[in-house]
Amino acid sequence: MPDDVKDPSQRFKDVFILAGWILGILLIGGLLWFFTQNFRDTRMIRTINRVLINNQESRRLESRLSGGTRSGKNFQNYQRFSLAGSRGVAVVITVYPNSIPASCVALVNSSGVMDSLIPLDDHSVQAMGRIEKKSLDVYKRYIEENEKRIRGGE
Repeated sequence: MPDDVKDPSQRFKDVFILAGWILGILLIGGLLWFFTQNFRDTRMIRTINRVLINNQESRRLESRLSGGTRSGKNFQNYQRFSLAGSRGVAVVITVYPNSIPASCVALVNSSGVMDSLIPLDDHSVQAMGRIEKKSLDVYKRYIEENEKRIRGGE
């Protein structure tokens, strides 16, 4: 038998070894993603609080709210955070003015009304500067309706 032709059982073993490596890498990545959630949330809260300080906003994020969110229903990214010293929430969303993604934080008061939409980086500031008021009203209505559904249990 020539050396360049492999035995079928050897080829089968090679495929299983490759599949094992790929599954192992995916498993390790998934475990790292799961076990670093608190660290990533803490970093996000610090970063957003710095943005709020730079925008002379007195409210600060406290912790992530995990219950009741249905990510992706209205927005690609919809994460809720509690606000320190208030019953309101901060919602981190990605809006798409003119098909350009812009990350923003929406501050929603305790009655479920959005107070302000603050861009989180320079790119988002530029993108939000070009958005029409009509589109901002649509985003505001989406956020308020989603908060009403989450708080009221739908």
